[in-house]
Amino acid sequence: MNSDKKVREPNFSSSEKMHLMNIIANKYALILEDKKTDRASTSEKLKAWQVVEEEFNASSTSTTYRDATCLKKCYENRKKELRKSIAQERREILLTGGGPPAKIKRDDTDDVLMSILNKKTLVGLNNRFDDDADQSLIAIINEPVQDAVFEYAYESDEGEKREPLSKNVTPAERQNNSQITLKRPDNCIPSASKDWNKYTPTEFQTPINPALGFTESVSEKDVSKDDKTPKKSISRRRPTTIVKSMTSSDIAKKYDLLLDKRLQLIDIELAHVQARNALITKKLNLEIQLLENQLSK
Repeated sequence: MNSDKKVREPNFSSSEKMHLMNIIANKYALILEDKKTDRASTSEKLKAWQVVEEEFNASSTSTTYRDATCLKKCYENRKKELRKSIAQERREILLTGGGPPAKIKRDDTDDVLMSILNKKTLVGLNNRFDDDADQSLIAIINEPVQDAVFEYAYESDEGEKREPLSKNVTPAERQNNSQITLKRPDNCIPSASKDWNKYTPTEFQTPINPALGFTESVSEKDVSKDDKTPKKSISRRRPTTIVKSMTSSDIAKKYDLLLDKRLQLIDIELAHVQARNALITKKLNLEIQLLENQLSK
């Protein structure tokens, strides 16, 4: 028989699993659950598993020695089992047909493991617009809303156009009142809406009603005296980027500049080399003179 055959180790007991999860949760959860996969993070995780191996075997009540690979495999399997049990429990809750949902068997290490892992990877994101949304988890976000300005445009009996009335409405008034009415002078009657069953093309050239325009975004300079239509139209297209094509003369100039800079760098390097050679030659001459003086003595 082959003696190199791997011998299967006994399964982890519940106490060993709890002991392993407590060690990871207390000291090494941030390192082992780091999502980075670069070289430094990987080496740091390997060192952490080596330390977990030493601490686990030093304080474990079991006589079986567990190496880092075995402990990591147990930890990864427990995470998979926890995700499966939570998904199964969620499916049982959403099933139809009546009766209470089936009880899912839970492990003693589930609570410790849930404190280590990111809950979003276990139960997912909560969607308050979904059919199975948990109403107890829906949070009402109160954002500061600026006061709204409502305008009411009207015409007098003689057909003279008047300035629109405006009123600032606070968020509290907007919540309490579904409809907001604005007071207007008694001598002003709102203009009746036109009947467009019979119309001519020339009626399309009439000025736009001020109530249909955005008076805040249009300045007085953009609006002419005769026509109420803004001169500047708002474009929803993205601004185009104009790329100027380079001519052959421009390219030649750039090559000339590049050549001049390279020649300057070569001259500087040559000067440095010559100065260095001169110093080395001077040093050698001095050493020769020193040796000659020593020999003459």
